Amino acid sequence: MQFMKTLLSFAPRWQHIRFTAPLSLLWEVMSHFDAEVPLLETVSFHHSQDHNSLLSIRGPFNILRSARISSISIPGAIFLPENLPLQWSQLTTLTVGGPNWSVPLTITSDALLRVIKRCPELRCCKLMVHDRATNIETPTSEHPIVELPFLHTFAIHCVTSVAPAVSNLLMRLSLPELRDFTIFGSAQDCPTLGDFFARLIRLESLRIDQHIYASFLARSIPHSATFHTTPLDFSHRPSLGSVTNRS
Repeated sequence: MQFMKTLLSFAPRWQHIRFTAPLSLLWEVMSHFDAEVPLLETVSFHHSQDHNSLLSIRGPFNILRSARISSISIPGAIFLPENLPLQWSQLTTLTVGGPNWSVPLTITSDALLRVIKRCPELRCCKLMVHDRATNIETPTSEHPIVELPFLHTFAIHCVTSVAPAVSNLLMRLSLPELRDFTIFGSAQDCPTLGDFFARLIRLESLRIDQHIYASFLARSIPHSATFHTTPLDFSHRPSLGSVTNRS
């Protein structure tokens, strides 16, 4: 803790910061953070945590009160929007990641849709989604279309169920500038997204798990599509946070 106190003494000078710590320590320090960070623009949280460890929910991440933050990467295990005092409307990069076991059932496609509709300036968005077939989702007709006019990179990692929830999420998005799309999921639960891809007139690159590659292409990709597709090796796939952002 002495190291953390020393580190936090430099907080007023931070512009770009990356924290890697056990979840419990990460939440403890950040929820009691009371230093001013007027220059902070990008923040990235990463954790190492035992599968059996329990995380007690504490207060908000006060470090995120900086008015300049435009980029955040955060583990799904601690992604509670109500505890993140961000200026959502100025975010250009949003990543919700972490290992599958750490992603709570609260991170449904419905919940994520409600978050990203508050982020109209997004350029890059990478999300873990934890939907199950038994989840009761709000019908898509009740959601207005969410327009992200500047988003060029979008990645979705489906922890369990892919359809119908993810297809509901994607079909409620207007992404006129999307150029790079990545999806991880299961072949047994792969949605048909032909209408979604038909609207992506600028799409250049598509990355898909090798386990769903063939069936996904056959059912979802228009025959007229000319963009580049890459089947990913499921056993060696990158984490969502490892994809390089476009400038």
